[in-house]
Amino acid sequence: MAEAALAPLGVALESNGLSVGGGYGYVVFGVINPPGSPVAVKVQPANAAAQREREVKLRLEAAPHPNIIAMLGEAQHDGRHYLVMELAERSLFDLLSDTTALAEQQLRPLFAQAVAGVRHLHANGIAHRDLKLENLLLRGTELKIIDFGISHLYARHDDGSYSNERLMTRVGTKSYIPPELYQQPQLPYDGHLYDVWTLGVVLFSLAAGFFPFDRAHLSDLRYATALRAQETMRSVSLVLFSLCERECPFSFLLRGLIDAMLAIEPTARLTLPEVLEHAWLTQDAALPAAPPPADSVVAPPAESAPLAYSHAAAVHAQTLSQLPNEAATLPSVQMQVVAAEEQLLLYDSRGFDSAADAYLPHYCRGNSFESDGGAGPITYRSADVYREEEGLCCGALQLKPPKLVRQAAGPIPADVT
Repeated sequence: MAEAALAPLGVALESNGLSVGGGYGYVVFGVINPPGSPVAVKVQPANAAAQREREVKLRLEAAPHPNIIAMLGEAQHDGRHYLVMELAERSLFDLLSDTTALAEQQLRPLFAQAVAGVRHLHANGIAHRDLKLENLLLRGTELKIIDFGISHLYARHDDGSYSNERLMTRVGTKSYIPPELYQQPQLPYDGHLYDVWTLGVVLFSLAAGFFPFDRAHLSDLRYATALRAQETMRSVSLVLFSLCERECPFSFLLRGLIDAMLAIEPTARLTLPEVLEHAWLTQDAALPAAPPPADSVVAPPAESAPLAYSHAAAVHAQTLSQLPNEAATLPSVQMQVVAAEEQLLLYDSRGFDSAADAYLPHYCRGNSFESDGGAGPITYRSADVYREEEGLCCGALQLKPPKLVRQAAGPIPADVT
């Protein structure tokens, strides 16, 4: 019985509860005693991704940061890894789903916190490599970076500095992977500049309401157009909006920052210290908001819970690591799994596993519009100006091409309970 197996860890799961998550793990909600505060518990196989998250937790224990999710405890039992985290309310994707785009005065303090958190990761020898809207959560007004399953940890030298070797492993989420991983798959890349690119995708998406590219590959019309724009010293932001026959609403400073973060040539891309010093971020409004009181955060409502932690790491195939059993480090947790109604989900941006040459579904939202076939509002999957799909001619170049899928939130998987 799973209950008996988990008892030594201080964990009890409700048999009629629900879990959320992707193919590489599940997140269930509970309380930590004392004092009864809500927490999230990520349950995943004790594999390379779990080992990496454990190593990140250990490295950051001596150097916590308000913009990185607090990892409160972890343990392993019966081939599964349990990571207890503070509970955040929603992701930036959820925030964007409530509107078409964020105004710059609303976006600036959020992005400043994201950059501050990534700066702290880099200063502690960690490249995240999966920064995206779903992995940037909100706890009150405070932004939290989560999910370190495909991060890279640089070696620490005796003097306290970290190595800065180039990386070879091709991992990430399709719409966020930088172009150098597609264009030069045989060459190593800079993990820090990888994170700058993904932050640029995040910034553009929040400000525009749609992703800049389906993927940074010449087969993608928007990317190919952006490449030609950069070769002729034109603004990527302006060109992408012109493809949509829309006027770019970005301020001059924001447009300059996004264009420099999305520089296709890595050596021309802004470094993270340069991002921090950019004029758009150094305005007074860029200062992060004060953290909310600890007792002001409550568990998310049932209808939003499946989106709060719906994420899956795309993990490059590696030999499974044998983790030591550290059940004693797990705080006493009693699970109160949040029930969820049937959700209407849009599958869109997908994690990319280079070893399996496959994609993993993530939850995303798309724009509907009238089709030429008179079928009414539809969602579509296309990266071309016009494309026939299911007998309908759909105008493209809006938000990334989503596919409408109805999926019910399921019970806790049998291998967990």
